[in-house]
Amino acid sequence: KDENVVLDLSEISEVDAAGLQLLCSAHKSARTSGKDLNIINASEELWNNIERSGLMHSKGCSKDFEPCLWAMNKGE
Repeated sequence: KDENVVLDLSEISEVDAAGLQLLCSAHKSARTSGKDLNIINASEELWNNIERSGLMHSKGCSKDFEPCLWAMNKGE
């Protein structure tokens, strides 16, 4: 049983607010199921779009869903 879900966003250049909320919801569902959901190969343009949306932050989600999908310090 694989405990990780990996989303390869290499072919994605834009995501609207509904798409970002869907990714956030998928992350919370994965964490609730004891799995990790990670984004790979997202373009800098896409991360800039996420940051402009206001979703990216330094603290992360509530304790139940750490680490947050949109945390700026991911990977540190």
